[in-house]
Amino acid sequence: MNLNDLSQPSFWAALVSEKSSKIPLVVVLPSGRCRLATSGHLALISDALHTHEIVIAIDDLGRKGGTAGVEVHSMLDIDYYDFLAEYRATDGNPDQSLFGFYDFNVVDANLLLLATADINVVTKLVLEECKSEENYGVGFKKPYESCMIVGATGKTYAVTAYPNVGVLAMYPVPWINEGSRVVLLCGGVLAPGTLGANVLLQQYLSGNGDGNNRANQDLPVKIVSAYVRDYRHVSLLPTAECIPNHELRNIRTEIVIHE
Repeated sequence: MNLNDLSQPSFWAALVSEKSSKIPLVVVLPSGRCRLATSGHLALISDALHTHEIVIAIDDLGRKGGTAGVEVHSMLDIDYYDFLAEYRATDGNPDQSLFGFYDFNVVDANLLLLATADINVVTKLVLEECKSEENYGVGFKKPYESCMIVGATGKTYAVTAYPNVGVLAMYPVPWINEGSRVVLLCGGVLAPGTLGANVLLQQYLSGNGDGNNRANQDLPVKIVSAYVRDYRHVSLLPTAECIPNHELRNIRTEIVIHE
């Protein structure tokens, strides 16, 4: 897998559904509601910023590759996790009345995963079933819900020194035929880190990628930091007065790629 392939129409054409000639894509948003998630707070709406632009870019690339574009659904992580568990428990024949508004099989789809394993249980599941730490050794370390990020050289990107750090990574979807669908994970230790990964993904889709990990070109994992933007005309509440006490701002356009 190479992240630079994301800008190639042929890459997306290979991920098409045989039934519809479209690229099935599920955007999995974090909720923070699953007991397996350990953050103790609900997800922030900022995690979804830039996802519309990402989907439009994939649709455009798919059409250039001769497909009928993207068919997309957005789901909470608890929705997708529940559907997958039902799908597995019934040997691929789930009760469709539970999921009637999804017009394609969301299990057999490419995934855009937003946020980390502490608030997105599907992120946790993908990292576990892909054996990310064993196979990649870069990105999120076990336990994955701790959101500890390590680089290819062993460097640890602790939140105290890198508060707005995030990861962009690509994996095969582990519960279907290997290589037939992909997962794109954008997750940050704090919300700005997720946005930094989202912006970096946009750069790859537009053909302005930076290859795989700079320290190990075999690994499709990037570590990036973002800068929160300042507001000239809006007076912001201190985070201490917000519930939860988390930063909720957009980021500046420039990002820093660590590796």
